[in-house]
Amino acid sequence: DVVAPLHAKYWGKGEEAFPYMQRVDSDDFIERSAASFYISWEKALERFPEFFPDELREALPAYVNVMEDIYREMGNRTKTVIHGDVRMDNALFGNGIPGLLPVILIDWQNIMISNPLYDIGWMMFTSLPVETRRECEKDVLERYVQQLEADGVQNYSLEQCEKDYDVALLYIIHFTILIAGLFDISTEEKRRLAETGLERSIAAFFDRDCLKMIPQTLQ
Repeated sequence: DVVAPLHAKYWGKGEEAFPYMQRVDSDDFIERSAASFYISWEKALERFPEFFPDELREALPAYVNVMEDIYREMGNRTKTVIHGDVRMDNALFGNGIPGLLPVILIDWQNIMISNPLYDIGWMMFTSLPVETRRECEKDVLERYVQQLEADGVQNYSLEQCEKDYDVALLYIIHFTILIAGLFDISTEEKRRLAETGLERSIAAFFDRDCLKMIPQTLQ
């Protein structure tokens, strides 16, 4: 209910409204972002081998080879303005206090134009334990589509939403791998942050059968 109105407002017209805003499929963004992944994925395997099932480990070289295509596939979806870091740590709750909004999002430094399901996926894969995400995932996507429609988005089906969600997941997992390979893990808290990201995103990756999307041309 918080991100859908933002997405709906600029649905399919984010680039027109904000011609200088960063786009997920722009060459400069791909070059900068993908470079960090290229130097970190093997380190993530070394640091956290127990989190990578054999099937994923074997598929990673092919995944790396099509990484830039995945960025562009994110741009092939209907794009809009996204927050870019929707998670519980960036949400403030009104708790029913009169005069306060139910929820507001803070930390807008990652705002950009992209596949809107990135916001939903990032929230699901970083804020929710695996079992909780499995229990509510379908309901969340259905609610999101309903809210988009209520906010004026037409002809966006749940089926298309799920396809966009899976592409977002295929994209998101490279960030959790990047964090695990590149970020400081010198303290238990920092290490656990990397482990949680890997555990949750890889579980979703297999739950959604995203392995079959590597390295095939995405549809």
